[in-house]
Amino acid sequence: MNYLEHLRKIINISSSFYRSNISNNIEYINNRYVNEADNIDLNQEGVDSQIEINMKNFNIRMFSSILSSKKLNKNSYFIKITNLLDEKYQRPHGYGQEGRIIKFGLNF
Repeated sequence: MNYLEHLRKIINISSSFYRSNISNNIEYINNRYVNEADNIDLNQEGVDSQIEINMKNFNIRMFSSILSSKKLNKNSYFIKITNLLDEKYQRPHGYGQEGRIIKFGLNF
């Protein structure tokens, strides 16, 4: 058995990389949990690693974890059309009838 094969038997290295995007997250703010519905996403990235060394008389395991969290505004575009066919609906006396309305917008 050569030196590299011997090292492979006694040393085990593993890593995992991840990226996630969380919308409508629950945060702990001022001693209570709050469901965030404010168009802000929580983006997380990280690396988890483990090194394990197995010898005859002892075993060593070392762990590391690195996490990065960012809050980003979620921009959204919208088109809203009300009363597309410009219909006249029955309304109680004194209530106005809106005509066709088209709205374009950006939420940020």
